[in-house]
Amino acid sequence: MKKRIHTLIYFGVFVIVLFTGCFKDLMRSDIVYKNDFETGNFNNLSFSAYGSTVVTPPSDSFNGSKVLGRFNNGGMLLKLNDLPPHNAIQFSFDLYIHDNWEGDKIGFSGIPDLWAMRVNDSIQYYTTFSNSQYTQTYPNLMIGQPVSPPRANSILSTLPGVCLFKGKTDGSSYYRILQTYAHTQSTFQLQLSDALQGDKCTKSWSIDNIEIQAITY
Repeated sequence: MKKRIHTLIYFGVFVIVLFTGCFKDLMRSDIVYKNDFETGNFNNLSFSAYGSTVVTPPSDSFNGSKVLGRFNNGGMLLKLNDLPPHNAIQFSFDLYIHDNWEGDKIGFSGIPDLWAMRVNDSIQYYTTFSNSQYTQTYPNLMIGQPVSPPRANSILSTLPGVCLFKGKTDGSSYYRILQTYAHTQSTFQLQLSDALQGDKCTKSWSIDNIEIQAITY
């Protein structure tokens, strides 16, 4: 009986080792970029405001951490070169929406408070956020799609504001953006921008904890 039990144990271990050996290399993930902005590292990044290049990287502190921003009618471009061979890209970052974003409300220029994300020059998000009573498009990708309540899909909506809503416990909202795309090129670009209806004290946004992985299946 003991011999049979030992035989079954050995067989089980053999199967585990066999399958582990067969499948362990099916997916590989390489972190090709990671930045929490605590050290002031702005390599591979460029910035713009109203279409002009910004020489000084925008940096601020929020919620006890260094962040990239705050942005208002501007944005950032991240360019990566010489990526290892892969067939997918996954990226993630924290997005903070500060102060009086008014979602789908049409502003003085005839458009709402827009936030855009482009991957390799292809638009992925053209959406709205709201820290007020107005609806927002996010988590839907494009304006014109069904709308959602203010702060929909936010991870935390009770963060303090930074200027107009400074001191208010619901003055900023925190979202976690996580996307995966088929991708094989050796270069990668991520661009974030906005078209906000108001000045930087009225509404702005910042990001933190960017991580980009090259994935091989």
